[in-house]
Amino acid sequence: MATTEKAPSPKKGIETFVSPMKDRYVIGKLKQQLKVQSDLRMYLIAILGMNTGLRIIDIVTMKKSFFINIKVGDQVKVTEQKTGNKRILHINKAIVEAYEYFMANHKFTDNWKKSEYIFAGRKASNKHENHMAVTTASKLSKEAINDAFKALNRKDERKKKNYSSHSFRKTFGYFLYKDNVPIEIISQKIYGHKSLAITLLYLDICDDTVIGYLENLNI
Repeated sequence: MATTEKAPSPKKGIETFVSPMKDRYVIGKLKQQLKVQSDLRMYLIAILGMNTGLRIIDIVTMKKSFFINIKVGDQVKVTEQKTGNKRILHINKAIVEAYEYFMANHKFTDNWKKSEYIFAGRKASNKHENHMAVTTASKLSKEAINDAFKALNRKDERKKKNYSSHSFRKTFGYFLYKDNVPIEIISQKIYGHKSLAITLLYLDICDDTVIGYLENLNI
């Protein structure tokens, strides 16, 4: 009899509660929402997350030099900060167009112009500087990003799912899976997970998804 590996149960408060976005309509709606916001950093962050699978910490620490002469088809080597894993990013049309839109339409502050980070944060007050998420020369913080997306979620029925900035990394993997990239490649080479069970849980590939495949089987 075949045996199956049981996926670890998610616990309250950990990132496995965050869902990937599986519906292209939902993704398109979010992109349009972000594209008309006054702060276009969030729009570019979303596009980068969904098209590279990088963690937010790796996105917000991108420097302006990363984008110099960027073009479709470029292969860029990066080292993930959390794990030290090496990744090769493929620069696609969505990334290039989002960057060009950002540069053409974002309202740049003096703080941004002085910073080396593409997602520079706002200036912190001296009184609370040690407690602020971002400073003049710093990157935009993960907390600030999630706060912005929570504000969007409160206005949107997408809150039926638990979405946050981490959903972009999961959405990237989910659509690779939907495009028939082997789950082993996604799990080991991209995410660096210790088991396939973790990746299946991470991407919210549940029993309903499996049943959908079985329904099409008719040998």
